[in-house]
Amino acid sequence: MADVKAEIIGKKELLAKLNAIDAEIATVTLEQAAEAGAKVIEDAAAQKAPRRTGKLAGSMTHEVKNKGKAGIEVVIGPDKEAFYGLFNEFGTSKMSPQPFLRPAMDETSGKVKSVIAAKLKTALK
Repeated sequence: MADVKAEIIGKKELLAKLNAIDAEIATVTLEQAAEAGAKVIEDAAAQKAPRRTGKLAGSMTHEVKNKGKAGIEVVIGPDKEAFYGLFNEFGTSKMSPQPFLRPAMDETSGKVKSVIAAKLKTALK
């Protein structure tokens, strides 16, 4: 699964604004921003996925796993029916890797940060 970490410039100001609003609303706002960023990676991974049948490319999804004071974790990758996508990503003893998740994350990191920032900025106006 892809792992994106973003540092927020102006963190003190952001935290002050988030603390000024209801904690539940703040969590929902952060979750929506994280999901918007995840969708960018998900779409890029679908474009880069190896295609024999097209099932792997169509199986890309994201899911919020954890949300709390430490942040929000969003897992991106193929659904359970396309579990073999991980074999493509990392390879096996009999197959060379054909990575698509990591390159998707690497190539979209700037756009992901911009999307997250725009969502947060809109929500905090």
